[in-house]
Amino acid sequence: MDNSVLVAKKGEGNCCTIIVTYNGAKWIKNCLLTLFHSTYPTDIIIIDNGSKDDTVSILEEFTDKIHLIETGENLGFGGANNIGIKLALDHGYDYFFLLNQDTWVEPDTIQYLIDGMKEDEGYGILSPVHVNGQMNAFDRNFKKFVRRYKKDNLPFSESELARHESPIDVDFVNAAAWMITRKCIEVVGVFSPLFYHYAEDNNYCHRTLKHGFKIGIIKESLIYHDREYRNDSYSPTKDFERETVKSLSNPLKNRTLLQDFSIAILKILEISSKIRFYKIPAFMYWATREFFVLRKKVKSFDDSALYNFELDTKYS
Repeated sequence: MDNSVLVAKKGEGNCCTIIVTYNGAKWIKNCLLTLFHSTYPTDIIIIDNGSKDDTVSILEEFTDKIHLIETGENLGFGGANNIGIKLALDHGYDYFFLLNQDTWVEPDTIQYLIDGMKEDEGYGILSPVHVNGQMNAFDRNFKKFVRRYKKDNLPFSESELARHESPIDVDFVNAAAWMITRKCIEVVGVFSPLFYHYAEDNNYCHRTLKHGFKIGIIKESLIYHDREYRNDSYSPTKDFERETVKSLSNPLKNRTLLQDFSIAILKILEISSKIRFYKIPAFMYWATREFFVLRKKVKSFDDSALYNFELDTKYS
């Protein structure tokens, strides 16, 4: 794909929006049309993760305005975003806006985020407020995570939000819409390949805080996230693997084997309460063994992979 739409020069405040698509035909056109009307100019890189629907054909309508990469396979959220991040780094962008395919933005969404970055360079990640697809309340995951990771006096209702000044500091906000600085990426690295889908944003926030950057929410900046209709099936094994790797790879903690195992036992008990009684013994046996496999994998992980900013030539 022609790189002519990527024209950034480092140090000029250029922004690149990076969107990973997978069977996103329902949303992607609306997402792009709102980005085209952004008051702060942004170039757009889209990495398609092997969509089986009409996503790519829709994207091909906009090849004069976007840079499209087709992976031909599902590399997961972090893996695909890493391709876009590396390409944007190589082209000299200063701000990286990671945006979900099922969202849309206001004309001033990006402007508010970058203004916040410029006013306080201590922020590595800034997020807009996430509104649901009906445009009448907080997105449910945004509200859940803000409650869970809120700091002193952090609002978690619309009325409380109005009484606080931006940026509002948090320890975590889900990565449906992250504005990240170039400096943050160069210091923190890319998404960890230990995660395939879900929890990679949690790990990235841990690492961001570990390196001394702040994470915040700009209340004046809004995105809309159309996810309310979904009813994803629950997988106890995936739940255990995701949460265990997330816990084991947290750089803000330095736990012993016994402490790690105690946390895993609590997770095993929590998951066991959600599954059929006759499946519990087999799950407990599997999860206990899997804990030690996952711990060995995490502890032996080479962090240098996080700082490999060289883009695979097949995606360049």
